[in-house]
Order: sequence, then structure tokens, then C-alpha cells
Amino acid sequence: MWWVEERIAEAIAQGQFENLSGKGKPIRWEENPFTPPEMRLAFHLLHSHGFTLPWIEMQQELLAEKEKLRQRIARLQQLSPSGSELWREREKAQLEAQIRELNQRIRRYNIQVPLMRFQLPILDPEAELEGIR
Repeated sequence: MWWVEERIAEAIAQGQFENLSGKGKPIRWEENPFTPPEMRLAFHLLHSHGFTLPWIEMQQELLAEKEKLRQRIARLQQLSPSGSELWREREKAQLEAQIRELNQRIRRYNIQVPLMRFQLPILDPEAELEGIR
């Protein structure tokens, strides 16, 4: 297979890929090639009007919430330990409660997804909150 890479490198060096139509633009996939032919029109209409599957929307919400939670944890970890111990413990308890609630939502989501590869991992509260004194 090394010869394929050599041919591609030669073509690039000769500028054979410079004048391709659509260069620098994203590839637009108008339809999923794996969609059964009888479902293509329905999927196209749903997609073109901004609809998606409920579990995909839920996945996006969970990932966004997980990111916000991790940002909040990072901000708390960056604060100096000289602050109020009571305040820190209260914040840590709130974060633990948020992680438990998020894990419950992740479990519900994991039950709904059609394939295991779409499942999200459960968060480990100890690992997530490590470094908060």
C-alpha cells in the first residue's frame, strides 16, 4: 500500500489537486447512503426542517451539560485553598449532586439509544472532583 501513498504525494507535488471543484468547502451529503430507499424522502424532509431523533437531541444536551459541569469543577479547582472551607464543601456537595443527577439522565439515555456504541459513559464523582480540597 505504500505505493498508493507515493502516487498521492506525487500528484499533490504536481498540483493535480489544486483546481478541484469545491476545494476548501465542506462536503455536503444530501442523503445518507445507508438509508433504505423507501425512507429517504421522509428523512430528507425531517432533516431539512431541523428535526432529529430524540435520542440525538438528548445526547447533545447531555454532552453540553457534562462540559459545563467540568468547566465549573475546573474553576473551583483553580481557586486558592485559602477560601472558606464551608463554602468549598457546599460547592463540592452541589457538584456531587449534579453528577448524580447527570448520571441518572445518562442511564435513561443509554436505555434509549439503538446501538451500544452511542451510549455515554457514567461519570465517576471521585475522579471528576479530584483536586478540589
